[in-house]
Amino acid sequence: MNTANANVPKGHFSDGLRVWEIGSSDQIFKAVDYRPLIVAYRNGSAVRVSDVGEVVDSVEDLRNAGYANGERSVVVTVNRQPGANIIDTVDHIRATLPQLKAAIPQTIDLTVTQDQTQTIRASVHDVEITLAISIGLVILVVFVFLRTCAPHSFPAWRFPSP
Repeated sequence: MNTANANVPKGHFSDGLRVWEIGSSDQIFKAVDYRPLIVAYRNGSAVRVSDVGEVVDSVEDLRNAGYANGERSVVVTVNRQPGANIIDTVDHIRATLPQLKAAIPQTIDLTVTQDQTQTIRASVHDVEITLAISIGLVILVVFVFLRTCAPHSFPAWRFPSP
C-alpha cells in the first residue's frame, strides 16, 4: 500500500547539463480511493481493502481524546531529542509561543499544561549552590592551613656548598 500513496519523482531526463524530474501526485486523499488497493493474494485472487473492512473518511482513533482543565483539547506533547539540553529546548519553545499564539485565531487558547523543567531547574540551582559552597570551603580550608603554617615552621632549605 505504500507504493499506492507515494509522493516521489517518477523518473527524470537530462540534456547532459541539466536534469529534470518527472513528478506526479500519487497522494490518496479520500478513503474511497483506498477501496480497490490490493493488500494480499489468497487462492490466486486479490484481496482488496474493501474486502477486509469498511473504508470511511474519519480520524485514526475515535476513542482517543485530549482534555485540559476538564475541556476537550488538542494535547501536543513535545519531547527533546537525545543529547539536547532540555532547559534550552523548553526556553526556545516558550520564546516561540507568542508568535504561534498570534498566528492562530484568538478563540483558540494556547496553554502550557505541563513543564517538567521546573524540577530540573531547581536541581540545577541546588547543584550550583552546592558547588559554590564547596569552592568556598576549599578556599577557607586552604587559607586556614596557610595561616597556621608560619614561615618559621618550614625547614630551611640549604644546599650543600661545593
